[in-house]
Amino acid sequence: MNPIRTKNLLMIFCFLLFMSNSKDAFRIHSNFPFNNKEVEIENLERLNSKGIDFCAVPFDGGVVFTSSRNQEDGTGLKNMINKNYFDLYYAKINSKGKFFEPNKLKGDINGKLHDGTATFSASGEMMFFTRNEEKEGGSIQLKIYTAQRVEGYWINVKELPVNVEGSSTCHPTLSADGNKIYFASDRSGGFGGMDLYVSILKDGVWGTPENLGINVNSAGNELFPFMDKSGNLYYASNDTGGQGKLDIYYAQKDGKRFKQKRNIGEPFNSPADDFGFFISENEEEGFLSSNRDGGFGSDDVYSWKLVEEPVVRKIKVMDRESGQMISEAVVMIEENSGDNDFIIVEDDKDGVYPYEVQKADKYHISIEKEGFANYNSIWQEDEFLDKEEHIIYLRKQAFTLLSGKVKGQVYKKEMENVDIELMNECTGETEYVKTKKDGSFDFNLTCGCEYIIIAKNKGFMTRTKIITKEDNPCMGGSYLKKEILMQPAPNSSFPRASIFD
Repeated sequence: MNPIRTKNLLMIFCFLLFMSNSKDAFRIHSNFPFNNKEVEIENLERLNSKGIDFCAVPFDGGVVFTSSRNQEDGTGLKNMINKNYFDLYYAKINSKGKFFEPNKLKGDINGKLHDGTATFSASGEMMFFTRNEEKEGGSIQLKIYTAQRVEGYWINVKELPVNVEGSSTCHPTLSADGNKIYFASDRSGGFGGMDLYVSILKDGVWGTPENLGINVNSAGNELFPFMDKSGNLYYASNDTGGQGKLDIYYAQKDGKRFKQKRNIGEPFNSPADDFGFFISENEEEGFLSSNRDGGFGSDDVYSWKLVEEPVVRKIKVMDRESGQMISEAVVMIEENSGDNDFIIVEDDKDGVYPYEVQKADKYHISIEKEGFANYNSIWQEDEFLDKEEHIIYLRKQAFTLLSGKVKGQVYKKEMENVDIELMNECTGETEYVKTKKDGSFDFNLTCGCEYIIIAKNKGFMTRTKIITKEDNPCMGGSYLKKEILMQPAPNSSFPRASIFD
C-alpha cells in the first residue's frame, strides 16, 4: 500500500483513489457463502455524492452512513490532508424503498475532525462510532466513542475503554446480543498492520481486547468488521490473493473462535476497494461500499440483494421431415391459459427459444411459422419443468390439389352448376363452389386434414364423400382425384336425402 493511501487509512476511512460516473445496477453469480445464488447490486445514488460515501447501516427507518460531502467547496473532493472531514449522515427510506435527502446526525457528534463508521445497540439508543484526535506534532489517532440518543440528539459522548494510546482503534460493530464489540486496531502484538479484535462486556465493564487470531487476521490490514445474527464475521482485508485492493471476507463462527476466512467473491468484490459490508437478518439483502468502476463519486454506498435464480427451459423447434432447426418462429406461451395474455419467446440461437419459467399450473404453448402447420398444446407444470430442453417438431404446411368431377350415375354425363361444399375438419371452415360445364371442381387441401365433400343438385340425392387423413398425407406435391356420381331422387313419399361414401 502506498504511503499516501496508508496515511489516509489511518486518518480514518481510506480508499480514495478511484472515481467513475455510471450508476447501473448489474446481476451476476456470487461465490461463498451464498451458494451461487443470483445477486443484484445497485448504486444508491440518493446517498452518494461526488466525494466519499461509505459504511451504511440500518437505523430508525433509514440508514446512517459516513460522508465527506460537507466541504467548503461543496463537492467533498478535497484531500483529507486539506481538512476533508467525514461526518455521520442519516437518510430516511419511504414506503417505496427510496431514500430522502441525507442530513447530518444532530448533537455532540460530527465535530471538528472525523466522525464515522457507526454501529448501534439493539434499542437504537446507544451509538458506537470512530473519531480521530490530532496530537501535537501532527500524529493521528483513531478512537472508539459512544453517544446516547436523547430526543433525537446524540449526546453524552464518551471514550470507550478499549482504546490504546499511541495506536488507532476504529470501525466498531456489535454482536447481536450487544455483549461483544469487534473493531480494527494497529496496536502492538498483532499479525500485520490493522488487525481485528474483540472485547466482551461483563458486569457492565468492557474486558481486555483479544486478537481474533490467524484465521481472521493477516500480514496486511483487516478493517470494517460486521457481525451477523449468527455470529459470523464479515470484514475487509487487503491480504494477498484477493480480487482487488480491499476485498470482503467471511469467517464462519466456530465455537468461541472462527474458521479460516474466505473471500466471498463477485459481485461483492471487484478489482477496486470493496468494504463496509452489511447483511440483514433475513440474510437476503444488505449494503457494501466500493470505489469500483461505474460508481457515482469516489467510494459509494451500494445495496445488494439475493434474487431467486430464474428457472430457464429451452424450446427447440425443428422441421419434422428434415430435422433442421427452425429459427424466427413465433413461440408464444400463456401461463395459466384463459386470459389470452401470451409471452413471446425470442430465439437466442437458431431454433432455440429460452423461456424463463414463471410459476403456473399449466402453460399453453403455441408456435407459428410461415410454411408450417401451427403447433398448439397445453403442458402441465411438472411436464414443463421435467426437462431442461423440449423439442417440438413442426410439419411443413403442404397442400394437396383436389381435382373433382361430378357425373350422373346412370349415363355418366358431366353435370354443370352442382353445388359443392368442402368442410375442413381441422379448422371447421367451409368453402363453396359450383361445378364447371365439364362437371369439374378444384380445391387446395391442407395436408394432414380430414375433409367432407357435399354435392347438392335439384332432383338428385345429396352425395357426401369423406377425404380421410390417410387420403391426404403431407407428402408434398400430392394430387387427389375424386369422382362423384349423382343418383336421381326416387319418386317416393319417403325419399332418401343423402348418400355417404
